[in-house]
Amino acid sequence: MRGSTSHAGGTAWRDFVVLHRLQYPLPIMYGCAAVWGAGFAAYHVEQVVTFAVLLACLGNIAGMLSGLALNVVLDVDTDRRHQEKSYLADAVERVGNRRAAAWIVGMAAGSVVAAFGAAADTGSWWLCLAAVGTLLLHIAYNVDPVRLKRRGLYGPLVFAVAMVGGPFLLSYGAVGTELTPAAIPFVLALIALNMGRTVWWSVPDHEADIRDAMATPVARHGPGRALGIACTILFAGVVLLFWALWWRFGVVLAVLGSTAEALLLIGMIRSTRRVMAGQSLRAEHQRLRTMPLVAAGSVFLAALPLLAMTGA
Repeated sequence: MRGSTSHAGGTAWRDFVVLHRLQYPLPIMYGCAAVWGAGFAAYHVEQVVTFAVLLACLGNIAGMLSGLALNVVLDVDTDRRHQEKSYLADAVERVGNRRAAAWIVGMAAGSVVAAFGAAADTGSWWLCLAAVGTLLLHIAYNVDPVRLKRRGLYGPLVFAVAMVGGPFLLSYGAVGTELTPAAIPFVLALIALNMGRTVWWSVPDHEADIRDAMATPVARHGPGRALGIACTILFAGVVLLFWALWWRFGVVLAVLGSTAEALLLIGMIRSTRRVMAGQSLRAEHQRLRTMPLVAAGSVFLAALPLLAMTGA
């Protein structure tokens, strides 16, 4: 009986991890996206070591996980037809719609409560709007009749704003400062980079999206052209990132901070050539071989403000 209980508990935890897309190295990227705004807003370490910033970052993570779980639950039919992603549909079936809905609503509520706490601490009540707006974007991306995931490049754009744009504003505002001109190209860079990666990430879903009548970029344009679009968007993101980091931290840190995304762009260009030659991309290869580079770059971007503040 003890063994059965332990096995059931382990399965439930694994399903929780799968449903909220917490497989390595994705959680590293969520954590970094949660704190980027606070780091970019601060000029002294004391500004980020506050209760409001902690609440904002926790609210960001809860909001991201709520949206990701919603995506997995509503994509169950498409994932069932995808050889590499059928494990997502299996997890949804084991969890059940009622428990999955409880997790999604619980995370969403936690996000809003944390944002209200940060707003109460700082007096900046627009933080609540950032949290609620982010959740609404996740709903618009995933839920019919809007379901922007089905509507070409609108889907990756809205997903990027929900995953990095809204969280950036929430943690930035928790520092208690107004949005500076230097922050604008930085947040636009984060959105463009995430958008480009989202298009690239969807390429292995080509056949499953077509079968499910999902008008994603890869379903509309085919793998080769979708990768070309992804490379173009990512290139714009790298340029914006370099400009924003140079403006805020200087040229040396700008070069270091944009290196990982530049290397990703080179890899994506090579992938485009292989796909145009008839090869295919594998989702597992993307996650385990390429995303660790993105995660490393994300960690450096999160650490970069601290390096600048401490003079390291």
